Amino acid sequence: MNKKNKKMLLIILLSLLAGIVLAALYVFLVMRFTSSYDREISIIFFPIPFILGASICYSFAYNQKISGALAVICTLVFFKFIMGTLGVTFSKVYERLTLPKVYKSYHYTSDYKIYNLEGEKHLVRLPEDIHHIAKGIYLNPQNELVIYDKSIPMDRNEPSVINHIEKYNSLGKRMQESDTLEVQQDIPNIFDGNSQRFLKKETLDRKNIKPMYVESYKTKGNKYETILYFEVKTQPYTFRFKNKFPYTKNQKELSKTPTIYYENDSEIIESFGNISLYTNKHLHYQLLQIKDDIYLGLTYMVK
Repeated sequence: MNKKNKKMLLIILLSLLAGIVLAALYVFLVMRFTSSYDREISIIFFPIPFILGASICYSFAYNQKISGALAVICTLVFFKFIMGTLGVTFSKVYERLTLPKVYKSYHYTSDYKIYNLEGEKHLVRLPEDIHHIAKGIYLNPQNELVIYDKSIPMDRNEPSVINHIEKYNSLGKRMQESDTLEVQQDIPNIFDGNSQRFLKKETLDRKNIKPMYVESYKTKGNKYETILYFEVKTQPYTFRFKNKFPYTKNQKELSKTPTIYYENDSEIIESFGNISLYTNKHLHYQLLQIKDDIYLGLTYMVK
């Protein structure tokens, strides 16, 4: 093999290596900073950074400066766009890389991989119909759990209409649709700790909701975002989750954040930030709610 062929082979190998490096960087960003659903969509674009990396190396190796410069610009634009789309900042990358290994197996409550957890059959999303989001949830006088969704009216002057209802008995079994005919609007939300039926107590003692670790970093616009890693203890399982949380600077501040208990003779709501666990001695299940910007957030029945 003459020198020319050796040089060409070397350039091809280096170009492939450069493409692999950029593709690996892209895959790293996607795998670390997207949900499971977005990850499957985003990963199909990994050939783009591979082609860009190979083009940069190949162009400069053959002294094609204009082509190489264009490839570099395209690469910078591509990764800036991807990081912006994924909401990735250098602060976020640093926090994720320094995350203690023990917390890397925690799942977002909205992540479908949650259903691969030990004891997942004891965790039921409410409402069960994933096309609906709970806008109201209460316990009626018969200790039946009622969950309903409201349609969004086309005209603002028109009232919203309840278009989906689910009802569960005290054992946590879903009742027939014919039994769910109407919603009693005057009954307060089951997680309404401000209701007069509760006594409120703030304390640093944790029972079933145990905050474990907090991760805070800068996002776009120099805003801060916090991810809380926490455990929810039930019998006989412990569920390990992570979720967005009100801004908390560090572990010291987290340790000083109180847990709030709302109690009466039959009910207890344990609340830590935007996480609440409802327990009722008349029910054979508990309710876990993770609040977010969408109505009541995610609610799970823990059997």
